[in-house]
Amino acid sequence: MEYRTICLEELEQTLFGTFLRRQVVTKCWRREMGAWVVRDDPFIDNWSEADYRFLVTCLRETVKKDGVVYGAFDGGVLKGFASV
Repeated sequence: MEYRTICLEELEQTLFGTFLRRQVVTKCWRREMGAWVVRDDPFIDNWSEADYRFLVTCLRETVKKDGVVYGAFDGGVLKGFASV
């Protein structure tokens, strides 16, 4: 696994071509009457092409505003990322 900074020029939708963003959610934190509680709220989070376009736009703005995007690559393929 290689961990490195992703530069602005790399932040294109093709970077996420093999990235699968899908998760099954069963419980969620909710703020109710001033307190945080965990409630059953099942759904499947499965990103669309539009979601990835929006993600790339947001990540590019992060870098342009002196933020950073880090990627985890396995064999040159993106497996995970974080932005600060």
